[in-house]
Amino acid sequence: MDKSDSGYQMFNLLNKEFTFDVDMSALPCGLNGALYFVEIEADGGLSSQPGNKASAKYGTGYCDTQCPHDIKFIGGEANSEG
Repeated sequence: MDKSDSGYQMFNLLNKEFTFDVDMSALPCGLNGALYFVEIEADGGLSSQPGNKASAKYGTGYCDTQCPHDIKFIGGEANSEG
């Protein structure tokens, strides 16, 4: 979120480097931890979608659906706890 807490913080990464450290020690076995950038409107779509009253503060303007294909099963139950 940006400093106003109503929009997304925008980054200009063209020809720039972005680095980060991740502590994976608390991530349970079988789960995916990911960080990536996506193209998104700073206001979460308020200006381009008149019916949108929620704003970026409530996560609008972005959709992410991923279906993992590698979750293992143990005894017929998904191994999401490790």
